[in-house]
Amino acid sequence: MEACQPSNQNLVLLNGPRWASKTFSCHHIVCDHAWNTDRGNVCLLTVTQSVGVDSGVWQHLTEIFLPEWIQADFGMKWVREPYVQNTTKKPCCEVSNIFGNKTRISLESLRNEDEVEARFKGKGYSMIWVNELSKFKKRKTFDTLKQQLRMPHLPENQHLFLADTNPDLDLGAQSWIYQLWYETRTADLERLQAMYPGTDPKDLVPLQRALKLIEFSVDDNLSLSDEKKAQLRADFAHDEDLMAAYYHGRWVTASTDALFYKVFRPQFHCVGEIEMATNPEPDTMVPEENCFELILGLDPGATNCAATILEKTFRIEKDIEGKDKEVPVVKVLDELVVVGQDFDLVDYVEELVDKMEFWEQVIGRPGKTIWRPWSDRSAFDMKVPFSDRYWHQHIFQASGGKISLMAAERGKGSVKARIDLFRKLLYEDRIFFSKRFCQNCIQMCKSIKRDRNFEEKIQKGSIHKHAFDAVTYPIASELFDELNREIMLKIRNLRADTRKDKTTLVTVSL
Repeated sequence: MEACQPSNQNLVLLNGPRWASKTFSCHHIVCDHAWNTDRGNVCLLTVTQSVGVDSGVWQHLTEIFLPEWIQADFGMKWVREPYVQNTTKKPCCEVSNIFGNKTRISLESLRNEDEVEARFKGKGYSMIWVNELSKFKKRKTFDTLKQQLRMPHLPENQHLFLADTNPDLDLGAQSWIYQLWYETRTADLERLQAMYPGTDPKDLVPLQRALKLIEFSVDDNLSLSDEKKAQLRADFAHDEDLMAAYYHGRWVTASTDALFYKVFRPQFHCVGEIEMATNPEPDTMVPEENCFELILGLDPGATNCAATILEKTFRIEKDIEGKDKEVPVVKVLDELVVVGQDFDLVDYVEELVDKMEFWEQVIGRPGKTIWRPWSDRSAFDMKVPFSDRYWHQHIFQASGGKISLMAAERGKGSVKARIDLFRKLLYEDRIFFSKRFCQNCIQMCKSIKRDRNFEEKIQKGSIHKHAFDAVTYPIASELFDELNREIMLKIRNLRADTRKDKTTLVTVSL
């Protein structure tokens, strides 16, 4: 509560896991602001109205916390007990304040973030509390709401933006929330320049100084027994990412309903170490000895572009009959991913070529490495915006002829086939990722979800789909022959079984 008193540092985030008591803290902060603000106007924002009203934060505020403050008998009283406004049908209440007038508190909802300007532009509040901020996926929502802290009779430092959140398990450090309160807040001018290209970093200093972060852990809940804490630790003991997010409140990716959650094991499929200030030269996964060719996967777009550099190698395994056979194994060595922002295609391709030349140096074949670049059919069918050239033509020219794309198969059922293939490779431990260079791909494996309405499609609007495509376009194309041979072998064996029992109907599935 002290951290939320009038101050120029008035963009406050309370971050932590469930059971950490941060939401209870927010309730008391609302009560305190209502009492100590002249003609205050407080907005409590939830995703839907039912989330706030039905055993949610609005019900708790009006039935528990405000009554407790009123019953303390220091002067706060109901001016108007909770009611539903006739015109807007929104819950509202009014309480007295120390200035002898009243503070209004209302519940707002925002299911569709695209409507944030239409719903809030033009309004003015002294305080906005956003409950469960991680449910809002767009930075624009924050930017718009922040502009509505503009009560004309109050100085700027008496306004307050307050949000509580659990770590976003889908996006982790890629979340705009993390990038704002963890990265922007602590960045120096050089880092701000890199994070916000085209902007004078000094213009970002006022925003940076206004950001305040308060971190909670389960231990901050003073009413939680040691037995309950032990139970929580036991619930998440099977997964270190879940333990980090749900118990310690760290920003990792750990979606239990992700497509590959059951088959992706970060401790096994991620190879090497992460580069840090304390570890400037980490162990890194490298290509096999005598490697002479590498694979490139590319998913180009106007605001989203992803590329991966892979190596296909082989290992010897025993087949059903005990004979040795070669099976393909994929190493994802590097990536270049841009999501949700405008970028210069020429600069992007030049940076990608730099990465390609780096790996040529690593394998000792500069200028002599064989590259097999894959993209999907749309790179040959669609033109770059505001250009007469197709994507593959632009990329070929920008790369100086180094990237000559080939088209991967794309049609009905191809996405499901790639999902099945990717899951198969993870399950059979035949694909590995560089922990140092492939953080976007690793987060994709942890977080990408299936669309609720389409069994064979990725979740609509998923920021992880671009990394998935960049990895699976070349894999599906390069492994087609090997998989085709496996399928034909299954068919031959099943035909032999069918001849023995002609009543058997056999379906072969990839």
